[in-house]
Amino acid sequence: MSRMCYVLSTVERCKGVWELKQAHSLPVTWGLCGNRLAISSPLDFSSRPTLGGSICWARPIVSQIDNPYPMVYQFNSKIKSLVSMHAYEDALKVYGSMLREGLHPDNYTFPCILKAIVGLQDQESGTEPDEAVLVSVLVACAHLGALDLGWWIHGYVGRKGMKLSIRLGTALLDMYSKCGSLDASQRVFEDMPQRDVVCWNSMIMALAVHGDADGALKLFQRMEAYVLRPDDITFVAVLTACSHGGLVEEGRRQFERMSRIYGIQHKTEHYTCMADALGRAGFVDEARKLLQSIPVCNTGEALAWRALLSASWHYRNIESAEFAAERLLQLEPHSGVYSLLSNIYASAGKFDESQEIKKQMKERGVQKTPGCSSIVLDGFVHEFVAGEKAHPEIEEIYIKWEEIKKELMLCGYQADVSSVTFDLEEEEKEYSVHHHSEKLVIAYAFMKLEPDVPIRVFEFVVDLGN
Repeated sequence: MSRMCYVLSTVERCKGVWELKQAHSLPVTWGLCGNRLAISSPLDFSSRPTLGGSICWARPIVSQIDNPYPMVYQFNSKIKSLVSMHAYEDALKVYGSMLREGLHPDNYTFPCILKAIVGLQDQESGTEPDEAVLVSVLVACAHLGALDLGWWIHGYVGRKGMKLSIRLGTALLDMYSKCGSLDASQRVFEDMPQRDVVCWNSMIMALAVHGDADGALKLFQRMEAYVLRPDDITFVAVLTACSHGGLVEEGRRQFERMSRIYGIQHKTEHYTCMADALGRAGFVDEARKLLQSIPVCNTGEALAWRALLSASWHYRNIESAEFAAERLLQLEPHSGVYSLLSNIYASAGKFDESQEIKKQMKERGVQKTPGCSSIVLDGFVHEFVAGEKAHPEIEEIYIKWEEIKKELMLCGYQADVSSVTFDLEEEEKEYSVHHHSEKLVIAYAFMKLEPDVPIRVFEFVVDLGN
């Protein structure tokens, strides 16, 4: 057994503080303090309430996690441990240090920071997070859909008389937008005493992704009237508005203007938006020709081809779908490419080709990633995957969805099972379609929310036809 494995197995067997101290001496003695697992495992155990009296002892371990080249996981370990010890102020200080190091928080960082902020609320601590921490927490709120906490931070800024700086205001409007509250986002934008290009871009994009294409284009015209020079991100937002609003001709015009009027070189993001606008409107072949003109040196090309593949699915354009899929598989062997191409073949009645794609997935070891959707209720993130079984109220959720489905069918809704694999019985196909993650999370929201409360679904994987 390696020293690393021995340390981990020893920590797992610890039942008290004294034994944990002995286990912690092993990585110290063997010079493994720089190892992620060696130092994090006793740290995680030491902060557990079941090990009585260990909370005070855990702090010295936190201080040992140092490195001339710190990594995100080291800060995550510190923050997680401090939060579990209810040392919320210290956790936020470590978070601030992480940001100053230029490190980007990840999916493990955000939940801990949200807990720290909530903990400070409960403790009514005298600690006042600075602007950098508030901005980053707002980013976390946007990422997790924690609208209530975002509201609290906005109120906190007002209560403390903090200046609504460009950075803080932009973070607020972006948080509101991504949490589905466009009106609040617009109010923040209009209340800001100063705005830069990033702020204008964020507001135009917010209107675009919420489907208000006219509002986004009017705001862009207002930006130009202020003689504020747009940048490449501005035109990504403008073209997104054209795509979501079905404004193909306006999209073509803006795509041409950005280079002719402003001298902005087209990037992959612009090609993607334009191809998406064309594809949504049925100009699939034109979208394909446009993407074929992308310079080889451009990065992020996969997103553009995914847009074409999605449009090809919608319009059952087999030729474009095969072309897009072939290009995508050269760029990224993602399971979604195989699944979508297989579905396109199945919906067109080409079941042999559909099965061949599935065979290729199996031979190449490509695992299908299940769709995942989440909702925040009472401060907790509830996550669902397709065919969910693990949620404690899953039986009630399935019953609720059946009730919703019956109401939908009375209104004329029928599940589109054309793209579901042919070797299932019709009833099994409908079961597959009706148990996607987004349907389950909506059913759960119907169970828990009052009728007049908006439902905000996050990490939403769209079921294209249903």
